[in-house]
Amino acid sequence: MPTVMATRIRCGCGCRARRPAARTTSELAHFWDLSRPEVSRHLAVLRRAGLLTALRQGRYVRHTLSLPDLTTLGTDLLAAVPR
Repeated sequence: MPTVMATRIRCGCGCRARRPAARTTSELAHFWDLSRPEVSRHLAVLRRAGLLTALRQGRYVRHTLSLPDLTTLGTDLLAAVPR
């Protein structure tokens, strides 16, 4: 799981996708000033890890975070930090 969030882009895509409305690949690419294919590859990693859900609406795919899974990830990360 740590490699899933290993890049600044994946963390950012995930955080940007959790904003009030679901975001398209193009919206995320514009925000991060990256190509759509590059953003799409990062989003695919997050989807495979179960941290992101995708919903097709016509020709667009809207991405949102899977908050229960992200909460579990945060709890696991906090548990791994030495005190």
